[in-house]
This record gives sequence, structure tokens and C-alpha cells, in this order.
Amino acid sequence: MSQNRTLILREPGHIVLDAAGTPAVLYSETPWTVEMSEEVVPIPSAMFGELDRVPVGRMIKIKGTPQQFSAGAIAKLFPFAAKKRGASLLPSTDETLDIHTTTGKRCRIPNAFVYAEPEIRGDIRKTPIGEVEFWGVVPLNGNANSLASFFSETSVAYPGDDLFDTAEIINPAWQVTWGGAPWDSLDLGESGFSIKPAPKYDEDKVNGIGVTNVVLTDYGVGVDIEPMNITRAAVMARAGYGTALGGRKSTTAYDFIAQASGIYIAVRNAALVPGQNFSFAAQQRSVGKLKLQSIRSFSGGEEVAQLYVGTSAPA
Repeated sequence: MSQNRTLILREPGHIVLDAAGTPAVLYSETPWTVEMSEEVVPIPSAMFGELDRVPVGRMIKIKGTPQQFSAGAIAKLFPFAAKKRGASLLPSTDETLDIHTTTGKRCRIPNAFVYAEPEIRGDIRKTPIGEVEFWGVVPLNGNANSLASFFSETSVAYPGDDLFDTAEIINPAWQVTWGGAPWDSLDLGESGFSIKPAPKYDEDKVNGIGVTNVVLTDYGVGVDIEPMNITRAAVMARAGYGTALGGRKSTTAYDFIAQASGIYIAVRNAALVPGQNFSFAAQQRSVGKLKLQSIRSFSGGEEVAQLYVGTSAPA
């Protein structure tokens, strides 16, 4: 039995998005993973059962947990809030996703886009950006039967790590507010908070090609918090108890703001989600975890973006 240890590969690397346009370099605290995804349909037989399977669409899925918190990374990772309903998640021209390895390889996905925006993690033990998911689909005028339409690997000198800046890897001590007193000075439990974008999509599939486009059909933002210095009465007031039925939840909605040095997050018009509960026990705090949900709002005839992510407060 022969063996060749040179074929046993371990290849760390980083991602370069949109290399020919406005590039952004992403390093990940977890391995970047590339999944070959294929949609298949069975060929059934009443006599013999499933005879075979037929591929009807292919794509590439790339996942990782970006480390840097920078203006360039933010612009690439959080594009949805500014999009109108029905807008494509893909740009008008294809943007590449390149994985450069320290072994001198460039693995290119020729048409990649953000499919799932990352969670924002408000835990001082963690960096702010959670896992992001990119999709790679057939490029404009591409050939769905060609490997190069989804993935190519070439020998390219490693570009180095000059753009890896440890100052952009932060573990903020957050200041969190949700409207006026007593919510304007929140002490949170050990796990802090989490902000989860919640988009909805529709896929455009072409017969014989597969997914060629993904459009945004709806968008919302959820927030999980565990306040330590809030009373039951304050929670019930924010839930709207004591106000007339038939009103709007938006009347008890406020911007959820989380900020620290070099980072500012806003979930616009966030209201308490129904179904919260209280505990009466020595082992638990009276007020536990709360869930908030953004409510759509408008200004000057335009929808206000439900999520803002930046290195400073908006102008």
C-alpha cells in the first residue's frame, strides 16, 4: 500500500469579495467551509421503486464567522435593510468570491452573494459578527453544465496578510438602551443580547439551469435580551398592558440601540413580542429573556431601514 503525505492537505486562507470591483477581505474565527449543493429529483418506478436520481440544479454555499468589524466588511455583510421588496440579492454585475490559501491556491466562485446576513452577538466574550452564508449560482450568461460557472482553482501567489488588522477584532463592552427610563440604562445577563436579521426570499429557477436569482420578499429583525434591572411592571407597560385593545404595537416600540467604541447598532422601531413570562423562584430572576421585533416605519414616504450597522452613529 503506497502513501503520499503531500496529498494530505490543510489549507488555511482568507476570502476576498468582489476582487475586480470594491474588494473586501474577510478572515474567519471558524474555518471557511464550501459546500457543493445539488438539487435532485428521483426517477420512480411502480415496479422497482426509485431507479435513479436526476440533478436539476447546483450551487455553492460558503459559510464562516467573519472576525473584522470594519466599514468595508459591514457594507458587504449587511446589504438587505437598504433593499426594497422584490429586489434581487444579487448585484447587477457578477461579484466574485475568492478563497486564497497559504499554499498558493485561489479558489474562485464567479458569482457569489450574501444569502444569510450574520447574527450580531452582544456578548463581550465574543466578537460581534456571527456566521454568514454566501451562495454561488450560475453567472450571467453562464453555462450551468460547466464546473467553472461554480468553482475554479488556480495557482496564485498568496497575497499576504497586510490587511489583517487586529484592531478590527473587537469584544465590546456594550451600552444598551431601548427607549426611555427605565430602559435607557440596561444591565444585561451574561449572554448579553443577540440581533438576528429575518429576511424572506423567493428563488427564480430556470428549467435546465437551476437557481439564477434570489429576491427579497420581506425583511424583519429580531432581538433577544435578558435584562437584569427591569421590573415586571416595566415589562408589562412595554407589552402594552393597560392600553386599549385594537391599537398598534408600534405605539410601544422604540429603537434598540447597542453601542461601544467603534461600533453602533440600531434596530428601528422594536416592539416586545407577545408571550413573555415571569418566574417566581429562588433559582431564577423574576424577569427572564425578552424578545423584540422590528416594526416597519416610514419617513417622507420612504421606508426606514430596520437595521443599521456601523462604526459610528448615523449622521
